[in-house]
Amino acid sequence: MEPLRDTLKETWRFFRETVVLVLKGSRAYYAWCLFLIAIIFVGLFFYLRQHEFGLITTNMNDQVSWGLYIANFTYLVGMAAAAVLLVVRLTSISSSLSKRSSS
Repeated sequence: MEPLRDTLKETWRFFRETVVLVLKGSRAYYAWCLFLIAIIFVGLFFYLRQHEFGLITTNMNDQVSWGLYIANFTYLVGMAAAAVLLVVRLTSISSSLSKRSSS
């Protein structure tokens, strides 16, 4: 039970420090964040529109464009999976190095 508690404390500390870092910045930083959030909402709007009316709203009416759409989706899912694997691997390496240096 104690290792779990330590892990949860460390996770909570990491989360708090990350939030503090994200909230620090100049006016340009906040303007950039606002711009990126606006892009996210525009993308969400068009995604919901596509979900409601179907892929015909993208004017995809032949097999090539549908294939490109699906291929890009598959590629990006693979990239996300690879990124997760890299983060997990780097975390385990970092954890083992910190254990060695503390002993």
